[in-house]
Amino acid sequence: MASVTEKKMKTARQALQSENFRVAASHYRKLVKVYANHPIILLEAVRALTHVGDLKLARQLLKQVEALKLVEFVVPMASGYFKMGDYGEASRILRESWTETQRADVGIALVEVCERMGELTECMEILNQLPAESVRAELLKGVIHSRQGDVDTAQVSFESIVSGKYARVDQGTTLRASLLLAMCYEQQGLYQKAWTTMTGARRDAYPEASVEQVMDAQWQNDLELSNRVYDGFELPSNKSATDGLSPVLVAGHPRSGTSIVAVHLAKELQCIGLDEVGSFMRVLDGGRYLSKNPSSLKLSDKQKIQKQYADQMQLFVPGLSQDQPWLDKNPGMEWWAPYWLSVFPETQIYLVRRHPLDCLLSCMFTYLPLNAFSLQFYTAERAARSIQASLQIQERLIQAAPDVVQVIQYEDFVISHRGKQIEDSSLSLGGSQNSPNYAAAKEKVHSKQVQRYEKYLELLPPHLVDQLTQYV
Repeated sequence: MASVTEKKMKTARQALQSENFRVAASHYRKLVKVYANHPIILLEAVRALTHVGDLKLARQLLKQVEALKLVEFVVPMASGYFKMGDYGEASRILRESWTETQRADVGIALVEVCERMGELTECMEILNQLPAESVRAELLKGVIHSRQGDVDTAQVSFESIVSGKYARVDQGTTLRASLLLAMCYEQQGLYQKAWTTMTGARRDAYPEASVEQVMDAQWQNDLELSNRVYDGFELPSNKSATDGLSPVLVAGHPRSGTSIVAVHLAKELQCIGLDEVGSFMRVLDGGRYLSKNPSSLKLSDKQKIQKQYADQMQLFVPGLSQDQPWLDKNPGMEWWAPYWLSVFPETQIYLVRRHPLDCLLSCMFTYLPLNAFSLQFYTAERAARSIQASLQIQERLIQAAPDVVQVIQYEDFVISHRGKQIEDSSLSLGGSQNSPNYAAAKEKVHSKQVQRYEKYLELLPPHLVDQLTQYV
């Protein structure tokens, strides 16, 4: 008969697998007291605790795992830091292990971290030392060559993966390689081939009907909830009610250019740029505030949300101080902006907009892990629906807070900033949570992706072109 502790462990793991992180975290907090030297349980607990924002305990548990000095857990441990946004610690752990062991899995993980931080030369040095039969190493070589502008060499790497050269390639790697290969074809002017490769890869990777149904229901529920939030929202009249932190928010549909705008805007506004940390939504979800209308939040609720948000941000980003203003970049936050406005009444919100057809193409050509939101980018019809929903919500936000919200048109922004580059890190924390394209956003601004859709007009469904161009 299973013991009480074993039953709790089973319950915790079931909750973790079903992404019921609040329940999982509750159980793991008890389990780690019993299994203080069990690396698997400690790392499972870290995952659950990170999702609910308990970074203090998550970091403590990662230190416990590190103290065990088990080389086989170096990569999962670094992944724990990576997912909570501490690239500095992830890099340190991996570098130390790579220097000592030269293990391929450690080297690949280190390249992933270095690529995210824009350290491309070091990435290639490590990759050249890895075994030739590693599909992950081949993929990352292609990524680095592409980032460095060597499209032809990158193409060879991606084609070797999708052609079947490597055995047992997982679907995610195949999809990512195919989308990157499609981008190579585009840069070579082969637009028909790029479109066919991209749409074929999306079709082959399309999830099963049961997964699609669950994720679509989640997306639709969020959309309906967002609209209900706006239905009952009124902008706070007493802006002095919640003294203290007042971060700037940069939002907009994914792939609309929020990263490049946020990087340069942070410097221009003299703000600390924070990139897709997600603390605000974790606080709302953890406190079950999404079940309340933001206009009905009590002063004590707002103060509690402010404090928890600030505490989480400072745990996610070591060294972050409230002495300097923050800029929080989070695509999609326009859906929940009424809560942000209620908690931070002195805020400024910047909505980044891009030509909807260019936004659609960027969504479809970019690899993102599968979830309810990224599923909407698997077909042109889905991507168009997602963009339309976002633009309609943005209009509601502008109407609700016209003096607080400023729209930045991506095309105008990149043209006015063309050639500019962020070279110093004084206004951005290099070890903080960064989206996959953050390092690229700090490179010289160019306008190559402006009016990209013109190359694909004959390939895009005509009815979607008509639907989306009405928003221009």
